[in-house]
Amino acid sequence: MIRATTSALVSTSWLSAQLKDGLKNLRILDASWHMKQTGRNAREEYLQKRIPTAGFFDIDAVADKDVDLPHMLPDTHTFAREIGKLGVLNNHHVVVYDNNEAAGIFSATRLWWTLRVFGHDQVSVLDGGLPKWQREGLLVETGPPLAVKEQLFIASFRSQLVCGFADIQKNIDNQKNQVVDARSPGRFEGTEPEPRADIPSGHIPNSINIHYQDCVDSSKKVMKTPEQLQNMFRSSGIDLSHPFIATCGSGITASLLAFAAYTCGQQHVAVYDGSWTEWAQRSSKRTHNSLKD
Repeated sequence: MIRATTSALVSTSWLSAQLKDGLKNLRILDASWHMKQTGRNAREEYLQKRIPTAGFFDIDAVADKDVDLPHMLPDTHTFAREIGKLGVLNNHHVVVYDNNEAAGIFSATRLWWTLRVFGHDQVSVLDGGLPKWQREGLLVETGPPLAVKEQLFIASFRSQLVCGFADIQKNIDNQKNQVVDARSPGRFEGTEPEPRADIPSGHIPNSINIHYQDCVDSSKKVMKTPEQLQNMFRSSGIDLSHPFIATCGSGITASLLAFAAYTCGQQHVAVYDGSWTEWAQRSSKRTHNSLKD
């Protein structure tokens, strides 16, 4: 099994020490994102409160605008341009976080995965995110951020970390990879509605369910240990010596499953970018309320 890098997950104490040390080749990015029905605006919240020196990566804005699906990956040129505007160079160690109080880690792993898709491995997720940072009384910034120098970031697309609609169709037939869905059990089983009213709940045929919240210690709001995560995957029938395909509602929490596997040593989990939103709209091979597999 390929070993994950030791810096995939970093602590608040480590990041605080780096800030005191002057950052050097470190760049911090806020990747907070919230469902529309929450009424929350991640960019506005970033301006109100953020980790010092952090830039804001807008998951919805830096996306493919030519498809009618939420926050799909942008093309390589667009990503390189937008991440460069945030002052990121190829030799930077990027630390990503979000401000999700319920889990501590939520949308940050989407940016972690996106950076890896575009060839950048020097990226870590802040364990516990902004909520843990604040609980520990660490310094925060407010107001407009200081301008950063735009940098030339060279991106290279790794197709092996991304799955599309056709890939999932093919996988249903050959069952080469297990598909793992990060949504809640109710949405997966078709007993609870999807957040998007025009999308039925249910799941991709032959997929299994591991709720993304099971990756997080519910009391401490931090990632579970690699040992705990390995047990979680094993009890769900996932052999981490083989990569799997992660999916969810729209490609956000699937990245958390990919990250959890990465911390256990499996670096090659692919994310189905369109996820259930695309599959439910496009495929006749869907499993939902009235059709059980």
